[in-house]
Amino acid sequence: MAKPQDALDNIWGKYRKSLTELSAVLDVNEALRADADIDFTMPEDIAKLEATVNDKLAQLGIE
Repeated sequence: MAKPQDALDNIWGKYRKSLTELSAVLDVNEALRADADIDFTMPEDIAKLEATVNDKLAQLGIE
């Protein structure tokens, strides 16, 4: 079983990778946005999951 810090570091790494990939996709789509009607609104279920994670982090004193 992984140490708690290793598990958390792994989660941060995955989150970092996701944000990096999202940033790259948004850069590419910025050029397309002028020509297309793209809805970049975060899906509600993802927003709820993100809020849940943020609440849990806040309870742990991590912000």
